[in-house]
Amino acid sequence: MGQLDFPQATTVSKVGVYWFADHADGGGCAAPKNWQVLYKDGEGWKPVSNSEGLGLSLDQFNDTSFTPAIQQIGAGDTRRKAD
Repeated sequence: MGQLDFPQATTVSKVGVYWFADHADGGGCAAPKNWQVLYKDGEGWKPVSNSEGLGLSLDQFNDTSFTPAIQQIGAGDTRRKAD
């Protein structure tokens, strides 16, 4: 999972994720099958509300907007594509 840590409370309502895959060329990075944006609530991570976007296009930024979340956010794939 990728994670952003802000030095102070920060409101975030949009992210852009750039996906690439090189496993077909012998690399170790496969594109995700799907993913979600999470925010840290105390000690745990929770999905943001009302996500729109969540694109999977390779070699370009995929923008996703959501109900604003404060402080740390993370993006993680929930399942990887089969090799």
